[in-house]
Amino acid sequence: MIDKLDILFSKVFCRMRHKTQLFNGSADDHYHTRLQHTIEVEDIALKMASKIMAKYSDVALDLNKISKIALLHDIGHTPFGHAGERALHEIVSGKCCHQYDLPNFRSAKLTIGFKHNLNSGLLYSEATTFSNIDLDVLDGIVKHTKLTQGKRSKLDYGFEYIFSNRNGNYKIKEPATSEGLIVAFADEIAQVCSDYLDISLDAESHKGIAVFDCPPFNNIFVASSEKRVIAKTVANYLIDLFAKCYVPNINLRKIKRSAFGIQINDFDIARSDYISKNRRIANYDKKKKKVIKTLYSVFYHYPNEMNNDFFGDFSFRVKRIKLITDFVVNEAAFSTSCKSDILNYIQYVSVIVFSKTPKVSKSRLKDYRSILKLYNRSIAVYISKMTDNYADHKYQKYKRKYKKLLTLFKD
Repeated sequence: MIDKLDILFSKVFCRMRHKTQLFNGSADDHYHTRLQHTIEVEDIALKMASKIMAKYSDVALDLNKISKIALLHDIGHTPFGHAGERALHEIVSGKCCHQYDLPNFRSAKLTIGFKHNLNSGLLYSEATTFSNIDLDVLDGIVKHTKLTQGKRSKLDYGFEYIFSNRNGNYKIKEPATSEGLIVAFADEIAQVCSDYLDISLDAESHKGIAVFDCPPFNNIFVASSEKRVIAKTVANYLIDLFAKCYVPNINLRKIKRSAFGIQINDFDIARSDYISKNRRIANYDKKKKKVIKTLYSVFYHYPNEMNNDFFGDFSFRVKRIKLITDFVVNEAAFSTSCKSDILNYIQYVSVIVFSKTPKVSKSRLKDYRSILKLYNRSIAVYISKMTDNYADHKYQKYKRKYKKLLTLFKD
């Protein structure tokens, strides 16, 4: 059983205080961070659970499990919010390899996908801080939002790896427990309110987005013009509405079709419309996606820039993946997690995989591709752990250091 302090004191949790939610914190001290969002999700989820148990005397929800899922659900989020997440996905899926001086991952059949929720599950499943992995917590973390980016569901997002060698049927797309389902929608409520507050602070919006002044939110009586009072009122309204729509054993699809789900969807439409028209958000996202993609290219070409934690994690993953594919790897390279041995082996494997006429069997070629996919994912995971400021710092450092890749740094 995980002590809550294990989570609160962990690196992956503490880093979230310096990660963007919607707007970058450097522009204003009052925007939400990923950490503040996480704390709000936990509080909202616990309130939802309490109301549900008050409504149904025979329903017993595990509040400790709800707290764990809520506190850990975003530990895999990238720097710069969803812009960073999309940037890593575009890189590892091979969408912009040529532009960033990377080999053609698509032609070599090395394309994978990146999603922050699966990355959160990976970090939780591998963290030494959390020695006893709760499969229900893992499931709730991974499934608090959709599993793929858009229609790219055929890409390997690492789902099989995260749940490898674990009992249970975890291939369904919705949370396996009521606790996981509650956190998923607590996350939606928290986003509604935090984005409303952050957008209201945005200089471009002047008086703020009027999304709460249109249906269905204009039906909520709020005797205040204070934005934070309005947000709190709407949060409590949505918590009550969820509890009203909730029945034992309800599934994801039915909740989305309920009055609660429809109102959440209405807000998402209004929010998306606002964000798509906001030049400040668009410019910020464009710049920060370039930072993330450039860092990936630098680390790919100069892996020695990554610290020993990267090579230890990558070595662990290669040895663990043998549980799934049972392929034979160079044991000497990974037995001690030695940086030089690993890099020599990666170079050896890369030459074979990117060769037009690889002189190995099809099964061995498939194994080598698995290793390179894991290597590419490990670089993405390494970047995802960075805070906004650290990612910016590294970008500026490499801008001065690597003139060979100067074209990557041009605006």
